[in-house]
Amino acid sequence: VVIIDNNLCSFSNQLDNGILVNSFYNQKDDSDLYQVMNYLFNVLFISYDVRLVNDQFFKFRAIMNSFSEKKIECN
Repeated sequence: VVIIDNNLCSFSNQLDNGILVNSFYNQKDDSDLYQVMNYLFNVLFISYDVRLVNDQFFKFRAIMNSFSEKKIECN
């Protein structure tokens, strides 16, 4: 399972399943979906466990640990 969202807190309980994207506001030059599709098809699709790949690629655990040290919480 992969969670694609523009807010890290949206998947903070499943960090290794998340893909963070920029917010979309009807921009004609937005290319995030193409980049996500490329990552999904060329990296995750051929992986055994998306959680391991996402953890190595995005390092969201390190980011959330940084938030914890600064007392920033996802609500």
